[in-house]
Formats: sequence, C-alpha cells, structure tokens
Amino acid sequence: MGTNQSLIRALRNGSQADIARAITLIEKNDENMSEFLKLLYEEDTTPVPLIGLTGFGGAGKSSLVGVLAESLLKLGKRIGIMAVDPTSPKSGGALLGDRIRLQHLFPNENLFFRSFANKGSLGGLSPLLMESVKILEVAGFDYIFLETVGIGQSEVDITHFADVVVLVLSPGLGDEIQFLKGGIMEIADILVMNKMDMPSANVSLAALEAYARLLDEPPKVVPVSAIERRNIDVLLFEINDCYGRKQESHELEQIRKQRNRALYHSWMMQMLEPILDQCYSEGEVPYIAAKTFVDSIGRCLNEY
Repeated sequence: MGTNQSLIRALRNGSQADIARAITLIEKNDENMSEFLKLLYEEDTTPVPLIGLTGFGGAGKSSLVGVLAESLLKLGKRIGIMAVDPTSPKSGGALLGDRIRLQHLFPNENLFFRSFANKGSLGGLSPLLMESVKILEVAGFDYIFLETVGIGQSEVDITHFADVVVLVLSPGLGDEIQFLKGGIMEIADILVMNKMDMPSANVSLAALEAYARLLDEPPKVVPVSAIERRNIDVLLFEINDCYGRKQESHELEQIRKQRNRALYHSWMMQMLEPILDQCYSEGEVPYIAAKTFVDSIGRCLNEY
C-alpha cells in the first residue's frame, strides 16, 4: 500500500520519471497493479481534453501534433502525446517513429510522449494506452493527443473514444474520396487539410469542403500547413470550441462512459485470452466451442 500511495503522491507533481514508473507498473501487470489502479481512480481529477488525430500515412499527422504541442507549450500548457505506432515484426513493440519526428521538442518537463504498439484488443484500444490517459490526468496535464498510425478499422475504432476527433488529409492523394466512400468523415469533428504550402492545395481543399457539405452535420474544415505553422492557432481554437460545446451539451459524459465500458471489455478480453486458448481443442467446431464456453460462464453467473 505504502509504495503505491507514494507513487500516487509523486504523480501529482507530474515528473516524467514518476509517470513512466506508473505506466510501467501497469504494463507489467503484476500483483501491485490492482491496488495502484484503485488508488488512481480514487483521485479527484479534472477531465483533460483527449484529442484524437487520424488520417492516412503521409498526411503529416506527426508533424501537425508536433506544432500543436509546440504552440500549447508556449502558452505554458502541459501536453501528453500518445502515439499508436506500427508494431515491430520482431519485438512486437512500437517502432517509435513519432519520437524521432518530435525530438526537437525535447527535453521539456511539460511534454510527455509515449509510443504504443498497435496490437491492443478491441480495435486497437489497449488497456495500457487508456490507463495511461488516466495517469496523465492525475499528473495534471492540460491536453492529451492520441495519434493513430493510419486509417484502418482499428484506428477508426480508437477515435470513437476521443473527446474531439480530427481527421488529417493532404492534397493530391485522393484521401477525400476514400474517406467519403467509407463514411469515415462522419466520425470527425474537424477535417484538416494539411500541407497547404503544396501546389494545387486549394483544389483539394475546395473538394474537401464540397464533400463535407454533403454530410448531415458538416464538420469544420481547417486548412493548415504544419511546416509553415500556418493556421495552427485557428485549429487550436476549433478544437477548444468543439470541446467546450460537447462539455456544455454533456456529450463528454457519454463519451467517457463509453470509454470506461470499452476499457472494461478490453481488460476482460486480455484476461480471458489465455483461458480461452486452454478451452479450445483442435478439431472442435469453433462456434460450438465458443458457445459452450460462454454458456458455462452464464450458468456460473446465475448461480453466483
């Protein structure tokens, strides 16, 4: 108890080393984790805006996150960046591409970065990732950015748990059409056309604005250039405005309830996986084997 309480107290001071220690404790998933999480959730915290950024590779998401963080750091804000990176085929760990692209912002005690491998259950929502968000809340951070690796189904799923969803596109890649075909634009609160310094960027911007108007609730469209730092202040205003409107309408309460339920499901799947593997025998009909297992759990719950 004492060690975990000491760590919680240290987290309130928000040092990089203590945040890393807390995340590692959850990652190890040892006997101390349950007590630590119980104490963590007992902390009285102010909800922190969780901003999800997604988009196709090459759209400049990492560069955009970097300049957003840079702008907020100049305002004295404390920023957390959770990057869902491609998984190494050898180690299974994240490849840390974003750390390389953001290295100009370090060292800075007001900026915390952590890269997560995109191998979590429930559409990429790993328990470690979402518990890390809670840790940063307790540590007193002002904004948390969650950047996904691409725009596959797992990345779409993960953006459902962000308070504000930002889709990042770039000129000339046909991204707008792909987003429209998949209905992916409907999940976005803000559409960003990055790389407005490129030739013919205005043509792609006009196409994106036209597509956005076809939606029942057209999202904001913001043209930016991460390289030139153009319109970054406008994008920050739109993010804050969207968050404020969701707060006033109590939509954020529903998002966080959904996030906690998803986290519960994710922990359950992680804990059940080794048991499920033990209960399945080669040659069994997969559906029948699964149904038998679930029915037996249901009977145990009824008896309990």
